[in-house]
Amino acid sequence: MPFICNAFLQARRVKLLVTVSKVDADLLNRAYNLSVCLSVCLSVCLSVCLSVCLSVCLSVCLSVCLSVCLSVCLSVCLSVCLSVCLSVCLSVCLSVSLSVSLSVSLSVSLSVSLSVSLSVSLSVSLSVSLYLCLSLCLSVRVSNARSSDMLC
Repeated sequence: MPFICNAFLQARRVKLLVTVSKVDADLLNRAYNLSVCLSVCLSVCLSVCLSVCLSVCLSVCLSVCLSVCLSVCLSVCLSVCLSVCLSVCLSVCLSVSLSVSLSVSLSVSLSVSLSVSLSVSLSVSLSVSLYLCLSLCLSVRVSNARSSDMLC
């Protein structure tokens, strides 16, 4: 009887092993399918999230950087151009106004000095010529008077 019991137990053990191996294979198959599904889902989700995040971050960073760079460049260029234009305009205006004022003042001072010197020289020459004429006339009269006295 122990042989029969052993055979029965052996058959039962084989049947249990086959059942356990079927259950293990089914579990292994389900676990493999679940891991494949999880890896595919994770890779898709990660790639989509990374691409969206990277594109958003890159577009935001590029727009901010470009706007900042453009505003800085424009402000610097405008300030430099304005300062250069203002300095050039001011220097030209100042030089023109100075040259005009100097030429006007020089012409006025020259005309005044020339008119004064001409009037002074004319008055001096007229007074000298009048004095000379009068002295000549007086000397001629005196000599005429003496000669008429001598005749008398």
